[in-house]
Formats: sequence, C-alpha cells, structure tokens
Amino acid sequence: MNYIYNRPNPLRQFLYEKRIAIIACVLFIVIYYPLNFWYKHTGFWYTLGADSLATTFVCELQFLNGVIRQPMSTFTNIFFLFFGVDIMSKALTDYRTNQGHHNMLIANFQYSVMFGMCMLVLFAGSTLYHASVINIFAQMDMGGIFACALFPLLFTFHKLYAARFYDNKPYFSLVGSGLVVVMFFVFQGFLTSYYWEDEVAYYIIPMLYFLLIGSTGYYNLYYVQKSERNRLFISLICTSVAVFLYFYDWYYCDEMSYFQPHALWHIFSAFSMYYFYMFLRSEHNVQLRG
Repeated sequence: MNYIYNRPNPLRQFLYEKRIAIIACVLFIVIYYPLNFWYKHTGFWYTLGADSLATTFVCELQFLNGVIRQPMSTFTNIFFLFFGVDIMSKALTDYRTNQGHHNMLIANFQYSVMFGMCMLVLFAGSTLYHASVINIFAQMDMGGIFACALFPLLFTFHKLYAARFYDNKPYFSLVGSGLVVVMFFVFQGFLTSYYWEDEVAYYIIPMLYFLLIGSTGYYNLYYVQKSERNRLFISLICTSVAVFLYFYDWYYCDEMSYFQPHALWHIFSAFSMYYFYMFLRSEHNVQLRG
C-alpha cells in the first residue's frame, strides 16, 4: 500500500524533468503573442530595408506588414526550441554524472551539446524566416536543416571508428569529439552555400539522411547488443509524415486554412529528431559481438 501512495506522479515528474525546456517555451510564447496580435500593421520588416521577399513555397497566408508574416509556421517552431533545450539539459546531467557511461553519446556530453545546438539553430533560423520571409533567414533556416542531418551522421562515423579500432567500447574522447565538431563546421560551412532556392539542396539533404539511416542501421546490426528500436521506428514514421506534409503543401494550397502542412512539418520533424536522439542514447554496446 505504501508503494501505491508513494509512486511519483507522472505529470509532476514530467514537469520537473522538462522544467527548463518548458520555461524557454513560455518565454517564447510571451514574446510571440504580443508581436503577432499587436504589431500586424507596422511594416516592421520594410522599415529595416528588407523589402525584397524571399521566394517561398510555403502556402500560408502572409501578413506582409506584420512583425510575424506567417504566424502558424512561425509558432510551430516552438517544438524545436523545446526539444533543443531539453537535449542541452541532458548534456548538463551527462557532464555531471555520466562520463563513464557505456553509451558513447551519454559518455561524451559535448555531443549532446552539439545536438541541442543544431536544433536551436534550426529553431532560430526557421522562426526568423517565417516571421520575416526574407533571404538571409531563409539561408539560416536551411543551415539548421543541414546541421540536424550532418552532425548525427558524423557522430555515427565516430561510433563506427570506435567499433573498428577500440573494440567497440564507448569512451570519453575530447580529442575525437573535437575533431568531429571541427569537421562538422567545415562541412556545414560548405553545405550552407546551398539553401532551398538552389536545387542542389534537394539532392544533398536526402543523401545525408539516407547515409545517416544506412550507417545507423549497419552500426546497430553489427555492434549494438540492445537498443530501444521503437524510438527509431517512431523517428522514421515522423520523418515520413513530415516529408509528405512538406511536399503536400506545395501542391494542395489553401492559404486561409487552419490546416497548414508546413506548420505540421515542423512538428513532425522536431519529434523525428528528438526520438532519433533518444534512440542513440538507448544503445548498449559494452562488448564486441563475436
């Protein structure tokens, strides 16, 4: 009976564990709603000299004189904020307690920092782009998308290297992770020269994604004893739905509808990234398979 009464309340536990991410989202809402409802007729972006709109395939109706020109597509970026901050919180916990962990991602807190930063850059770029619909933020938005595909791929390559040369034993590696971060910024700098106005981007992103899924599958098949693969399955489902919604928005457009596929693309993409990250945290590979 005591066990029943002393069980932690799931909602209370969730609120406690996600408190930093929740606070960040509340602050975003506090800023978003006044800007959206009280400043729709200021011509804000025009006053900054940003009067050339970026070419956009997003269907949502634009409030061209407002501070936030595409409200729904702007607001739904809150999911990138929530998960990005939550990942950064996990990095802090890993730094304090888990540097000897059997999982390479958990053992190297700096990797979670980078995962979180990638999502926060995507949040910032996508939010500013949909709020302004101008070119410079379109490039920032695309840079965030590239980052969220590229960094997990480079991290997976590090795991494969460890499996090949370090008997598949996870270890804390400031030098190795530092090289991965340097490589990330080099490749990221190259990739961000292509954004969604350049058709090359539509080949690069799928290539990065399929390389990531392929290398992850190979690593899990040969080097992982167990993992919570349901998280990977959820991530893949969310990715499939997100891609469908992204292209659906191009061909079936209703600017006035409350159903905006591009806004939903943000939500499913954020869940896909987060569940993939949580899947990586679930990998157990203490011993090399014979």
